[in-house]
Amino acid sequence: VGAPRDSGASRFVLALDVNGTIIEGDSLKGLAVERKLTQPTIELLEAVRDQPVKVVFFTFGNDHPLAVELAREYRPALVAHQFFIARGKDDGRDEFWAFPLPKSRCGGDPGSTCVDWAQKNPSIKQERVDLAMALRARAASEGEVEDRHFRKADAYCFWGAAAFQKFVDCLLEDGDIVFRAAYDPANERFCGRTCIPCKAMAAIVPILVYDDNTQDWALFSVGHVVHVVTPGNAKDGRIATDFLAELDRFRTTYLRDEREAATATGTD
Repeated sequence: VGAPRDSGASRFVLALDVNGTIIEGDSLKGLAVERKLTQPTIELLEAVRDQPVKVVFFTFGNDHPLAVELAREYRPALVAHQFFIARGKDDGRDEFWAFPLPKSRCGGDPGSTCVDWAQKNPSIKQERVDLAMALRARAASEGEVEDRHFRKADAYCFWGAAAFQKFVDCLLEDGDIVFRAAYDPANERFCGRTCIPCKAMAAIVPILVYDDNTQDWALFSVGHVVHVVTPGNAKDGRIATDFLAELDRFRTTYLRDEREAATATGTD
């Protein structure tokens, strides 16, 4: 297992859910079948090991530390930034919030004071959000997203997908990242999982997502979400997802034009 299938592959983002996608079962409930990555996940990470690909672990629970630990063999310099991501309720514009997770490179060890991390499903404290807005610790619109806007703030608010994309692109310049989506923020200003797709993602390059719950995703740039059936769930007529076949299909569909443009301009 292992050699990259396309040594000239274009840059893209690989976004991975954790439980039920790259790990069998539910590690948070002690129901993980084994404390290891599934074989299709290992093959996928091996296939992109030496390629210009960035990985985003995007989950609802606190299962990302295990995923980062298990993936370190294939992504030695894995995670540069970690954020808790929440979407604002529809008020006529797309509003995206990012709060540094505990031990995040940006926010320091405690994480954002806007979030109650003691809860199983972290809640967002409205009074702290109001303070963050008053202090203008945010990047409010496209064109304002630069390093100084998010390196040390307690909360970041982005109005519109274009501004959020610039934020994500800045993070990915430093390496792989962890996003944890708000499952139930217990705050009327923000959406939970039952409201709208909470795993919001955007990037300047195409995005390939693997998740056993595709309805959780909202892509605001070019990309594809693969519905995952793990080997352990391949029963009763369900077929295990071939991660490498999906990778090849993604390259053919989404990366061909980018490679051809690079070749035409002599930048490949």
